Formats: sequence, C-alpha cells, structure tokens
Amino acid sequence: MNGRKPPVLSRQAGVALITAVLLVAIATLLAAKMSWDNQLNIRRTETTLMQEQARLFALGAESVSVEILRRDSNSFDYLCDDWAYQIHYGCEGAFPLIQEVGIEELVLGEMEGKLFDAQGKLNINNLIQAEFEEPNETVRQIFLRLFDILGVEQVVLDSIIDWLDTNTVPNGAGAEDGTYTALDPPYRPANSYMTSISELRAVNGVNEEIFQTLLPHITAIEPGWCGSANGLTPVNMNFATAEVLGSLHED
Repeated sequence: MNGRKPPVLSRQAGVALITAVLLVAIATLLAAKMSWDNQLNIRRTETTLMQEQARLFALGAESVSVEILRRDSNSFDYLCDDWAYQIHYGCEGAFPLIQEVGIEELVLGEMEGKLFDAQGKLNINNLIQAEFEEPNETVRQIFLRLFDILGVEQVVLDSIIDWLDTNTVPNGAGAEDGTYTALDPPYRPANSYMTSISELRAVNGVNEEIFQTLLPHITAIEPGWCGSANGLTPVNMNFATAEVLGSLHED
C-alpha cells in the first residue's frame, strides 16, 4: 500500500472546499447588503424627521407672520409698517431653532425672515388674457421694458407667454411642446397660469442667473385674487422696485 487517497475522495474534498468558500462569500454579501439596507433606512428616517421638523419650523414662522399682520391696523401699507421690517428675535437677531433633548436644549440653527408685498412686483400672470389665447399687449410692453432694463433677452418673454397660453403656436421666438418634449427628461409647458414664481425655472431659456435677475421684480398671483375689475393685479407703488417703476411708463 502506498498510502495515497483514492482520487474520488480528493475530488470530493476539493468540491467541499469550493462550496465552503462560496457559502462564506454569499454570507458576506448578504451581511453587507443587510448593513447597507439598515444604514439606508436610518438615513431615510433621519431625512423624514428633518423634513417634518423643517415643516413645523416653517409653520411657526408663518404663525408669527400672521400675528404681525393681524396687529397691522393701517388702512394702507407703507415701508414704515411693523410688518415691513426684518423679523427679529428680541435683540438677538435671528430666531434660534431649539430642540429639547432630555433636560438639555440643542440649538439646531437660526431662522430669520421678512414679509414683503407681492403687489410691489409685476404679476407674470397678467401677461395672458382670461381666455388664455392671446397676450395682453399693454402688459407685454411693460414686461418688455422691464426685461430691457434688466438686460434679459426678449426671447425669454416669448417663452414665458408660450408657457402661459393654451395654443401650440410659438409666440415670436418662444417655445411650445416640441421644444420641451425634445428635452431629457421631456415635459410639457403648463399652458395655464403659474401658481408659483419658482415655476419660471422650467421655462425654456430661463437659467439660474436669469431667474435670480427677475425674482426681485416679478411674482405669480392668481388673476382676480387681489386685482381690479379686469382681472389684472395692480402694482403697489409704495413697494415697487425702481426697475418696476421704470417699466410702467413709456419712454
């Protein structure tokens, strides 16, 4: 006898070793996957809690604003009204955001804000007549003058009008469905009034620089909500910027 193992037993030992290695590898992968999922769930929970916390802070700021406006007894608004000043927390400036942790208070950050009269800006929804078909030419000329003052090209205004109107014919050098559906990802213009001025970011030709340039001077208010009999929102001269005031008058 030479003491050698039968070949079949040697092959079986090799298979067993490979199987053991595979089981260890699978177990490692499963453990890593479980650890990753656990960390992901923790982050999702933290994000949800922070979002809810931020929402409650925003509701608190809204309550403060409502109370300040409730105390305003003037029949007209001007820059010396209490609400027109920066909202401060006593002499400290910004409101501290505090979370109670047991018997201790954890300062999460600070929050400050300022109320402004939206009617001190041009209402972008004034551009379109009630039937959503044709632009109001008088309002269009006002916006043209504002864009000229701010150095924004007319093509942006044409695209804004196309975003608001219901037809599919481009206004001047504007953009309709074909332009937006060719984007990645594709989408369609609203073909209705803007509900928030942030919607302007989706309009063709409006980049962040243009948006920030226009933001101090334009807003989005539902027609007729605080307007005149013709549905157009008037401008409160007491709070209008110099650029808005300059756009209201023809040269």
